Amino acid sequence: LICTPGAAKSMYSYNAWVPPPCYAMTRLNNDALVQQQLEKLFDHIRIVFARGDAAHAQWIIDYFCFILQKPGVLTKVAIVLIGLEGIGKNVITDFITKLLGEHNVFQTDDPINTVFGKHSDGVKGKMLLILDEAHKLNVVDDRMKNLITAPTLKVEYKNIQGNHLFRNTVNVIV
Repeated sequence: LICTPGAAKSMYSYNAWVPPPCYAMTRLNNDALVQQQLEKLFDHIRIVFARGDAAHAQWIIDYFCFILQKPGVLTKVAIVLIGLEGIGKNVITDFITKLLGEHNVFQTDDPINTVFGKHSDGVKGKMLLILDEAHKLNVVDDRMKNLITAPTLKVEYKNIQGNHLFRNTVNVIV
């Protein structure tokens, strides 16, 4: 039994990963309402996240498109959102969570315990990790770098001897 986004089918394993809900959507053919909503979202990305820089905004949009189009493939970079409370940082994370499905996203405001803790496997099989309140993560070390770039992660399950490796499929927003 594996839980790996985008893994090829095999006669030796069963992939318990559930694709994002947006994969079941049919192509939207110039629906004016959808286009209008997407333009609002893209404007929000450009204004709030990219500080008006169209090239940076396009990079952020491409980042999310990559995650949707290549499940299980690491971007090997993290997006770090910095700003005052209430400026709309969660607008994009809420939208991408709806596209990916809550079952493919792990969101936490306690990464020390839920992501980096000894028995933590919350990111296993996830496409996206959203670390809220990153100021609580006052230790930026090899664990964070490893989470963003390593092909495998390890966990020590309770009452099971030894470390167990699993394929890293999670991309990160801080």
